[in-house]
Amino acid sequence: MPSYNTGQLLKGVRVRKNLPRKSVIEASGSSDTSMSNIENGAQLPKDKAFRSHLNTLGIKDVGGFSPYFTNQTFEMLPIRWQILDSIKNEKPERAKALLKVLEKDNSFQGGVNLQFVRSCYAQLALLENRADDALVHYITEALHLTFPEFDENKFMAQTLIYEEPYLIHMLAETHRGLGQPDKALRLLNSLQGSIEPSPIDNYVKQEVLPAIMLDKARILIEKGEFIDAVPLCGEGITASIKWNRGKDVPHLLYEKAVCLKQLRKNKQCAALLRQAYAC
Repeated sequence: MPSYNTGQLLKGVRVRKNLPRKSVIEASGSSDTSMSNIENGAQLPKDKAFRSHLNTLGIKDVGGFSPYFTNQTFEMLPIRWQILDSIKNEKPERAKALLKVLEKDNSFQGGVNLQFVRSCYAQLALLENRADDALVHYITEALHLTFPEFDENKFMAQTLIYEEPYLIHMLAETHRGLGQPDKALRLLNSLQGSIEPSPIDNYVKQEVLPAIMLDKARILIEKGEFIDAVPLCGEGITASIKWNRGKDVPHLLYEKAVCLKQLRKNKQCAALLRQAYAC
């Protein structure tokens, strides 16, 4: 999950609405230098300018953004990092206890922050193997907080912001857990098409892009489509080396070895397994 950058959030909304930066500058009364610094995270907008910026972008839920500028929120940020660390290290009970602390804080009740909390609960559900129709509904509701027009049956590659890439990835994982591989694969393909060209957040690419390719490869293997899964594993290895220092390489090597075993290429399979265990 990303650590939020307010400038990236604002830029994401502008890109999604197809608004040229120049038109936002003129409408909000900002300068080109100020707008560039804000979107690149070099400065925080002052309250009056910030509200003007939000109005220009058509954002009415100021409560979802303004908490980034209160002392109370900054005091709560370490808890958010601890939550993410607990999920990453598979400590669900600790994560749940910290989420309850976060939910009691009034500065985290806005749309964007609520989406963060729901995203964490969805991750915990998957961690505990609770993939069901209720989780599909829960993830979809969380997406609707910032993406009200989201319809998984019509979702195509487009600009994504906030927690959306993570939630869509979890939605695909849920469908896979429910034995709906084609739904999962379609979502993953659209998600990959949304993330690869994205200028917004490299952190998303580091966390999600290799995982998407790994999940796609596993779905193809489960469907018995080993020939198609082999090059996908290779693409995933390249993406993992580029974006997350090879964190997913051992898993991708293993899945590729499984394919080669099924294709009766035993020597290549054995070589890949040795490489995977050496990582």
